[in-house]
Amino acid sequence: MDESYSFIKETRKKKPEDKSVWIRRGLILCGMAVGAGILAALVFVLSVPVFQNLLGKTPDEPEKIEMSAVTASSSEENEEEEKAKTEDKAETVRSPEDEQKEAMNQFRKVYQEMMDTAKAQQASMTEVIGITSQMDYFNHNYENRQSVSGLLVAESQSVLYCLTENRGLKKAEKIQVIFGDGSKVTAELKATDSETGLAILSINRSDIRDDTWNYIEIARFCNSNSLRMGIPVIAVGSVSGMGDSMEYGIITSMNNTISFWDTGYNVLTTDMIGNSAGSGVLINLQGEVVGIINQNLGEESQNLITAIPVKQLNALIEDMINGKAQIRIGIKGQAVSSDISAVAGIPRGLLVSAVDQESPAMYAGIKELDVITAVDGVQVDDLASYQRAVAALAADQEVKVEAMRMGKENYEEITFRLKPETK
Repeated sequence: MDESYSFIKETRKKKPEDKSVWIRRGLILCGMAVGAGILAALVFVLSVPVFQNLLGKTPDEPEKIEMSAVTASSSEENEEEEKAKTEDKAETVRSPEDEQKEAMNQFRKVYQEMMDTAKAQQASMTEVIGITSQMDYFNHNYENRQSVSGLLVAESQSVLYCLTENRGLKKAEKIQVIFGDGSKVTAELKATDSETGLAILSINRSDIRDDTWNYIEIARFCNSNSLRMGIPVIAVGSVSGMGDSMEYGIITSMNNTISFWDTGYNVLTTDMIGNSAGSGVLINLQGEVVGIINQNLGEESQNLITAIPVKQLNALIEDMINGKAQIRIGIKGQAVSSDISAVAGIPRGLLVSAVDQESPAMYAGIKELDVITAVDGVQVDDLASYQRAVAALAADQEVKVEAMRMGKENYEEITFRLKPETK
């Protein structure tokens, strides 16, 4: 008999892993690590004082810092610095409007001071009018009036002297002077100088009202060496060709020179716009006259106000007031400085650049490029010393002029004899 067998097939499955076991193990491991760290920290904290005692150092002992001694003077300086810093800080916190307001106030203050100085100068300024009678095309007589500025420069018990320009005065039938207070007087032409174009007027004291006499002042001249480029100046007079005008500016140049016969002057050039018909004076901020305006000192004067330093005109003005005639020899020249002499080999003195026709110099035989070294025994080093030597001469008296003239190889001494004449 057949027997049949059957087998039961059985499949085993892996038991699923329990993840909570691994989480518990990780937490236990982290706790052990934290505990070890805390234990190590406690050991370090407790051991540090022990080792510091062994090394001889107290744990709470601070590091000692010593300050350098401060003297009383340095302490005061520090206080000043702190004060300055505080002031600077106070300034820095000012608003732009406050700064602009302060700047405008300073600007107004400066210009008000200059205006006051210019107004004070009016007491020594005058207007000079030369009056001539003329006839028009219809045979009608009329007065031609030419006006320039004047400056009161000296006085005596009976006469007041006014410095002005010679324009239109020589042929004037009448000269009228108007003072700063508006009063008018008649003046006389006392002296003129053809080189500079200056003139001196005399005014009788008896023609001046008492109140006007108390009002007017004699101008103060600046004769110091403080005059230099860049200083502020005020131009007063008829600087624009019209009476009672003024301008403010600075001196931009004073090294240029203008040569006349037997004289020469420095030219003060300013940054102020001028006029060929302008006249007047330059004054400094102290109210002193530093220059006499002359708009015929070169091409620059067509646009800019120029003047001659009053310090160089002192001797001429005194001679004109005192009626002393101006001496004429008739040369123009320029100084030979030590530097030029060393480089060019020209002797020290005054190098003649021109000789006037029919002058004492021409008749005596003086020529261009001669170097004048002495006049009547007075040494000549430059134009100023030459001017002083000539001013001391008397007309029609023979004098000796020593010079050097270039020969075939070297300069040779030469002597001239001449009689100066009056201009």
